[in-house]
Amino acid sequence: MFEADYDHSIRDLLSLFPPGHKDTAGNPFWSGPKRCPNPLTFDPEAALPYNYAVATGNLIAFNLGIEQVTDEAELKAACAATKASTYNPKTIKVDLEEGKKKEGEAEAKKPEPEMDASEEEKIIRLMGELSLDAKDF
Repeated sequence: MFEADYDHSIRDLLSLFPPGHKDTAGNPFWSGPKRCPNPLTFDPEAALPYNYAVATGNLIAFNLGIEQVTDEAELKAACAATKASTYNPKTIKVDLEEGKKKEGEAEAKKPEPEMDASEEEKIIRLMGELSLDAKDF
């Protein structure tokens, strides 16, 4: 998650808008409130990535109802054993007519298939077996 949020996504952004990029009016793109970001690599010895990994891992553990890890030696060993994933640039298409950036090709949304009567009856029967009422949904 750290790499996706603070390394890979920033590299993707910088591939579209490099540090010296100019907007359509010829002004620097990275100016004013838009500051040029720098990607961060996961270094378990640095405080920020380590704290991010510990907090994120423990939040996920809490939400899944599993035991959280609080032993600092165990946490540091787990972080040190983590290998960085390879950066794979996303393909981003630019629609020149609209001037909008699009990630990949948008797939046409397929309509949901209609249920026939036998499938609907089967679902209602199964819900009854689970002591569920169709009006609950």
